[in-house]
Amino acid sequence: MSIQPNLTETTEESICPHCGSSLKVWKHGLSTGLINLLIKFIGSVKTKGINSVHLQKDMELTKTEYNNFQKLHYFGLVAQDEKRTGCWVITRYGGEFLRNERAMPTHALTFHGRLIERQGEAKTISKYLNDTFPEDYWQKLFNFSIFQGKLI
Repeated sequence: MSIQPNLTETTEESICPHCGSSLKVWKHGLSTGLINLLIKFIGSVKTKGINSVHLQKDMELTKTEYNNFQKLHYFGLVAQDEKRTGCWVITRYGGEFLRNERAMPTHALTFHGRLIERQGEAKTISKYLNDTFPEDYWQKLFNFSIFQGKLI
């Protein structure tokens, strides 16, 4: 018998009968709060001049911001820095999203902290934030590239 994650609310069936662990799939939304956190993060990258930011040492985050930061990873916007423990980097997708060049889906499904799939309407940052800015606002705001971890 194969045990499958439960895509619905928590019930008796969403608990593994063998080990008691949760089989619940979590649905995370890409909210304006998360997008504002991404903008705050890229500000720290820009200030440091390198694409490697330690959340506790380099940023002033609220407890809520700190606890929800990893959700940006589910959307492929940030990743853990493989070279520096505790540090995060902006991804190519994150940069493209911030420059309004890439649309991201509204939700990500995770199981035990791992991405299962992204779903929902894909929207650009300007659509998420209901912007009234000119078309090129985001391109001008984040008009820099990252090469070998450094801003250029």
